[in-house]
Amino acid sequence: MSSTTLKAVRIVCVAFGLAVLALMLFYPFEGDQATSAVGGEMALRRGAIAYNDFIDTRPQLIFWIYGLASMLFGHHEWSIRAFDMIYQIASLFIFYFVLRKILKDETVAFVSVIVYTIVYVGTGYDSTALTETFFFLPGILLLYYTEDIAKDRKAFRSGLYAGLCSGILFWLKFTFIAASGAAIIYLIINRSVKRQDIFRFCLGHLLSLGALIGMYVLFLSVTGALPRFLEAMHWVRGYTIGTYGTPTKALPGSSLFKMYPNGFILEYGLTCLVLLAIGIVNVVRKQAQLASGYSHLCLQVLIGLLAVYYEGKSYKHHYARFFFASIPLISYGLLTIFRILRTSYNKWRSQNKLQGLLRAGLLLPLIPIALIYSPVIRLTYPVHLAYLGFMGKDVAQDIENNSLAYNSQVYYYKELTTVADTLRPKLGSTDEIFFWGEDVGVYFQLNRLPTTICLKSMSMATPYYTPVSWQQSVLQSLELAPTRFVIAEVDDAGEITTSSSVKMPKLSENWSIESWPELSSFVHSHYSERAPIGHFRIFELNR
Repeated sequence: MSSTTLKAVRIVCVAFGLAVLALMLFYPFEGDQATSAVGGEMALRRGAIAYNDFIDTRPQLIFWIYGLASMLFGHHEWSIRAFDMIYQIASLFIFYFVLRKILKDETVAFVSVIVYTIVYVGTGYDSTALTETFFFLPGILLLYYTEDIAKDRKAFRSGLYAGLCSGILFWLKFTFIAASGAAIIYLIINRSVKRQDIFRFCLGHLLSLGALIGMYVLFLSVTGALPRFLEAMHWVRGYTIGTYGTPTKALPGSSLFKMYPNGFILEYGLTCLVLLAIGIVNVVRKQAQLASGYSHLCLQVLIGLLAVYYEGKSYKHHYARFFFASIPLISYGLLTIFRILRTSYNKWRSQNKLQGLLRAGLLLPLIPIALIYSPVIRLTYPVHLAYLGFMGKDVAQDIENNSLAYNSQVYYYKELTTVADTLRPKLGSTDEIFFWGEDVGVYFQLNRLPTTICLKSMSMATPYYTPVSWQQSVLQSLELAPTRFVIAEVDDAGEITTSSSVKMPKLSENWSIESWPELSSFVHSHYSERAPIGHFRIFELNR
């Protein structure tokens, strides 16, 4: 292929990648994005602090990111998508140059950018613009600085920079610092790196990481969030153990063991997992011939899988945390398959035509099958959403109709927008709402912020782990300033209510305010129930 043709192909690929990323602008919120958006606007408008002013499982940084997106682009569902698109474009440029440098293979680097774009956007609206998404850039830089220590006695400085990346990961999600451990383990087992350089790197790494962890603890202490943060850590661990099991408590057949491989498959697709396996096997076989960075990538994938398992939750988006490491290995596996096909074709054209024809004939039928089970086919749905958006059609209804097939979880997006459309004309400028459920998108659609520490009902409805003071705080807030409406989501969080490993109280209609008798009594004493909208019960304050 001539240089001119190669340049044209790359331009087409880059244009394709940008078009694919632009499809995310038509993605709606799902539960986690709605929670981050509401928490982000609380942080932006009120200076709210996670654990202090609202309860969620994640540290503060993701809410600041969503708050920044809202500040830059306004109060829209597409604001975080626009921010994410810009973030991904910048990160992919860095991804390309880092991979080209540490893997010493420009083709793998370029293909990785295209594969990442397809895989990431293809995971859908429920797996993009999440905490795991923003692992990407710090993960790339952690990889770069770890590989950089052998040059010009930069070990200590590289360690400092790598530690800063690890600290940012910690501020995103505490278990993300497993990537830091993977980097240090990689250096320890890498015989080509001098011991003194490893010591300098680890010293710098731990100093800067420790400084950022200390800053986070100081931040919590100064803002008064530290006591509730400690309670929240106990609650998160208890909720996780009770619902999914842990590496030490889960048994074969438990929820976690059932979810663990399923989430991995759903996030990547079978084709990508096969290519990942081929890439890892080839790295092991050709380790002496390849750059050492390939081994580091393999270790990051392994440690990332263990971190997901230790975390005790295995939804598909949890596996996006090691996209930065797995995508180059998938690309390497894809190029390996391509080279096999090319070799077979060349043999067919040369003297051994029969053997080449047979090998090509066996492999070629696998291509359409591989496409069906790859993220490429998943791009048809975001293209479909973009078409609906351009044509002004009912995107919400289409999402609700297709959520089970596409998402493996029912998503009542149309019902949620109907609730917001129904209540919006009735709300005065000072009227507030209280939402009891898991999908807090109704707050965002009504442009109202919670008046209590409760974002999701989950944190208040695990009675064996939720501190009593949390529930008291919520009730006191409502008693002092009753909201105009209370909205209760029914038939939600089924994985909690049906878990056999924790004894939940008997729930009315599976999941609603009835699961909390004190809240139920307050609502029924002060509110009148209006006609429900789908899976949402609506109560209006008596006047």
